[in-house]
Amino acid sequence: MSEVRELVEQLAARFSSEPVTEEDGTFTVEAETPDGERVPVSVYGETVDDGPAKGTDVIMMRASAGEEIEVIEDLADPLEVLALGASTWFARLYYEPETTSLVAEAALPLAALRFEEALQAIIEVAELAVAGNDLVAGDDEDEDEDEA
Repeated sequence: MSEVRELVEQLAARFSSEPVTEEDGTFTVEAETPDGERVPVSVYGETVDDGPAKGTDVIMMRASAGEEIEVIEDLADPLEVLALGASTWFARLYYEPETTSLVAEAALPLAALRFEEALQAIIEVAELAVAGNDLVAGDDEDEDEDEA
């Protein structure tokens, strides 16, 4: 999907970074949040394989948002996860049981996709990744304070 490569190059240029092509054919773009935090985001093309949109080509954007979450107590504020997910237009934050991690992700149809929409989505993915990691790390920080 050459459209994906073109968008990846435009997004990377916007963040003054170079896209990295991974062995599996995905790209990594170092996106930047409005607060200046840089987050590696995997970007790749995929085709919807079920449901009414079956056959639609989409651009996927994914970033890790906290790992090794085995119980809800691993999150500093579990309700914050729900609030974060409701604060975006294109991206979502969810728990992926097979990797025991939070994932920030966006999927946008490639047909008629404008750069501004892709830019909004990758920024939202980066922001959710930072916020999700803070939720998971926040619990570790509380434990560190208790030990001191």
